[in-house]
Amino acid sequence: MPTKKIAKGDRFGHLTAQEYTRDSSKTASWKCMCFCGTEVVVRSSRLLSGETKSCGCFSSALRNETYYRNHPEVVDRTLVRLAKRKGQA
Repeated sequence: MPTKKIAKGDRFGHLTAQEYTRDSSKTASWKCMCFCGTEVVVRSSRLLSGETKSCGCFSSALRNETYYRNHPEVVDRTLVRLAKRKGQA
């Protein structure tokens, strides 16, 4: 079975492969640049499998978005009920 190759400039989700390297355990890895500007080292197998798609910023932003969508009482990171209690809303 032929193995997939990664080339410099290939995109994997929000990551762009920049340079082939080896991580601390001597595993084949790539230095990647995330769209947010963070540089990360990711194992080749994780890029090819789709397991890693960002530096972590995307999952954090998605988690925050989900939280605020599921908690409508939180507006601009302040509680609406606190503002109502003070008579401001």
